[in-house]
Amino acid sequence: EYEKIGWWEFIGANNRSEEYQKLFGIGCTRSVVAAQARRASSKTIGDMFVQYFFNIAEPTVNADRVLNGPTNDVWLGPWLDYLRSRGVEYHLDSRVRSIELRGGLVRGVTVERDRTVVQEHADYYVAALPVEVMATLITDEMVRVDPSLANIFALSRNVGWMNGIQFYLSDDVPISRGHTIYLDSPWALTSISQRQFWPGVDLRRYGDGRIRGILSVDISDWDTPGLFGKPARQCTREEVKNEVWEQLKRSLNVTGTTLLSDDNLRDWFLDPDVNPILGTNSEPLLVNLVDTWRLRPTATTRIRNFFLASDYVQTFTDLATMEGANEAGRRAVNGILEACGVTASPCQIWNLHEPELLQAWRAHDLNRYRRGLPWEDTLMSLAMNALAAVQRGALALESSIRNGVGSAAHVEDLLSYLRTGESRSALLERLTSGRDEQAGGDLLRAFAALSRAGTPQSDALSTAAVDALASLSREVSGVRFVES
Repeated sequence: EYEKIGWWEFIGANNRSEEYQKLFGIGCTRSVVAAQARRASSKTIGDMFVQYFFNIAEPTVNADRVLNGPTNDVWLGPWLDYLRSRGVEYHLDSRVRSIELRGGLVRGVTVERDRTVVQEHADYYVAALPVEVMATLITDEMVRVDPSLANIFALSRNVGWMNGIQFYLSDDVPISRGHTIYLDSPWALTSISQRQFWPGVDLRRYGDGRIRGILSVDISDWDTPGLFGKPARQCTREEVKNEVWEQLKRSLNVTGTTLLSDDNLRDWFLDPDVNPILGTNSEPLLVNLVDTWRLRPTATTRIRNFFLASDYVQTFTDLATMEGANEAGRRAVNGILEACGVTASPCQIWNLHEPELLQAWRAHDLNRYRRGLPWEDTLMSLAMNALAAVQRGALALESSIRNGVGSAAHVEDLLSYLRTGESRSALLERLTSGRDEQAGGDLLRAFAALSRAGTPQSDALSTAAVDALASLSREVSGVRFVES
């Protein structure tokens, strides 16, 4: 149902203020996933933001994660070395020209390498290619065996531009502890100041040795005219740099404070995949438009030795991200294991999830829905209060762990409910009586208030809260607690 509704319609943007439209309509979609609010699938955008806000509320999850150093140094390079040590052979600077299908199976792949065309053969083939590249390789023979592959042609047109530019600074400018979305920027900019997340990186090893900060920026709208009157597609690389820098300055240099200044900019680098003059982009991004889920193929095709592993494949993640591509790869591996009859354990695949703490509310809401009753916000209010309490408690635990004081008492008190069978009321009474100075007061008083509400719904919710906290307290900030 939501797959067939545009995000703009779903949030009722036409009847809302300009500020509402900018934040929940335009800003959320084009800045984060390069989507168009009026055409983006409500299922995809809604799922993404529900998961994001749940992660914000979940004390043991970081909603915004980044690498702790340059991507090549801390991820791609070590990962490539590891895979090669496991026997994987990489042939770089190679281009797939065609896929040969015969007898319902892929028999070979034609590859151009070093101006030489070669034929590669294997037992199983995995196409880990972007959708616009894969569309050039689909043949009539492949479609006859698996008609769903024809949908890749349509999907290949549903791509947008979301490319980056980096600014290298003489003095570091942290800006914020995470990503920043510039809602009023004409080109839908997002940024992150990276030096603060790279504690072990000496930037003096890069460039001329005088770089002290790196500001990475994504440009998500290449079609709207900028401050100087031209869309990004029509700008030279130098003009793109000047426009983005000016948009950043106008957003950040406010109320008399100057965060970005021209004399602090030492150098810059624009994604080489983009050629604004020719209007080409060799790395566009798949956009989840309304009613396109049905067009997306699965990782396992009807061609028994041919599998797909890319972000356009149907996945729980349902978004053009590294996580979506990773899940597609896992699904492809599981397809190969099944096809060749290997009994090895399959790759684990995770669905999107909601906090266990809200299970009682979801069950209550489903029961009311089945009885034809309207939605009520009583339990939602209780649930959000409980979530806030859990978050405060987890922060207290984390602080105790880091300070080396009282962590055991916090955790042991909470786990005692599950381990000894102590009743919830007895546990709450003991922990709120003041006899145990190590108990988390704010957290447990919130549980006590919830328990004293005296309704079946609050009773179930407080039980779920204690259970959830006992579970989450076993691992806080990487510190693992083991029950005896």
